[in-house]
Amino acid sequence: MITSKFPSNQANSSVLQHSHEMIDTYNYIRTMVKQENLYQCHDYLKCNKKNKRVVDAAFRSKVWQWITRMSECANLHSETAVMAMNYIDRYFCSSMRQPKSRREYQLVAMTSLYLAIKIFEQREIDATTISGLSGGLQSGQDILSFESSIVDSLRGKMQCPTALWFVHHSLQILTSYSAEYFVAQKLYHDSQRQIKLSVGDYACVCVRQSSLAIASVLNSLDEIGEVDFPLDKRTEFVQALHDAFGLKKDCLLITTVRKRLNLLLPKNEPMEDLREKIISYESPVE
Repeated sequence: MITSKFPSNQANSSVLQHSHEMIDTYNYIRTMVKQENLYQCHDYLKCNKKNKRVVDAAFRSKVWQWITRMSECANLHSETAVMAMNYIDRYFCSSMRQPKSRREYQLVAMTSLYLAIKIFEQREIDATTISGLSGGLQSGQDILSFESSIVDSLRGKMQCPTALWFVHHSLQILTSYSAEYFVAQKLYHDSQRQIKLSVGDYACVCVRQSSLAIASVLNSLDEIGEVDFPLDKRTEFVQALHDAFGLKKDCLLITTVRKRLNLLLPKNEPMEDLREKIISYESPVE
């Protein structure tokens, strides 16, 4: 457990060392980083790359678009949609097999969304409604019958840390650096945009959630001017992130992930001007 290891700046160290909440944040992040291996995904579509009629990266992206669209329509939390996609990926990784058909993948997607809503949303949306949102391609009973298969495959681990979770806790560290409230808000929203784009990018499936989180925060930080967040405070904050996540400075992996996230952003459209784009509903099995 961490007891006193914080950024070395003497002006802040005495304050930080007496901050029990900050110590808890560091310890919590470190603990979740260590547990990530329990939820790590692998390239489960590698055997389907030559068979476009089954499931490939493009089809998976289409399913994510459908989940996003359904979440927007139902006014769900972003974390719920992200967790649903996490269930899909982990289901096929845990079962050690590739999807047999697009229809099977769609059933897993609908059931995963149903489970994520049941666990993370205060209001309930029944399986029949989820079926209706898909155009009835899978019945409510099909979803209910398949629910236990997903829970069993995931061994009941339904609340794993996601990149959004890591971003949220990372920005709790920011409060120690006298940053304006809107700076934290902007960092969160810009990081959230990148993470939601990364969820639909199959190249990011094997990337650790903590790596996606810190990469998105560092990218977003580049969009904050020095007037709003002075260089000295910014440098201390970045060092604090590296300490909390147990990363070395200029980590090649994080640099690579940052470049990938930047590539996912629409061209010629800076992060501060990026608006959420709703993709028109398109059945994920067509």
